[in-house]
Amino acid sequence: MSLKSNVAKRKGGIVCVSIRGSIDVEGSAALEKELAGILASATKALILDMGGIDYIGSVGIRVIMTAKKNVEGAGGDFMVTGLQPNVKNVFDILHLIPLVNIFVSVKEAEDALAGRQ
Repeated sequence: MSLKSNVAKRKGGIVCVSIRGSIDVEGSAALEKELAGILASATKALILDMGGIDYIGSVGIRVIMTAKKNVEGAGGDFMVTGLQPNVKNVFDILHLIPLVNIFVSVKEAEDALAGRQ
């Protein structure tokens, strides 16, 4: 299954990207291109909703961690929501859980952002 994404811009420079499919080599390239366009704008927070992701490879992890580094390097917030159990296992194995702000839902991530402002 190819990667599909939906970008929703919220007030205050918050961007939510919902993705579905597999973040394999092909999906990673598509996600990297999508995120590059978003990160080129004034993004104060990026919420990556991965609830529809059924597979992630090492290249996909690199794309996500690069986006995290870029957002946070510009003083923004980076959050991931909706990790499926098999994808969460990859994050666990790579010890990424403490490095990435992970939330159950987009609403939970938005509430955390509202609490920071």
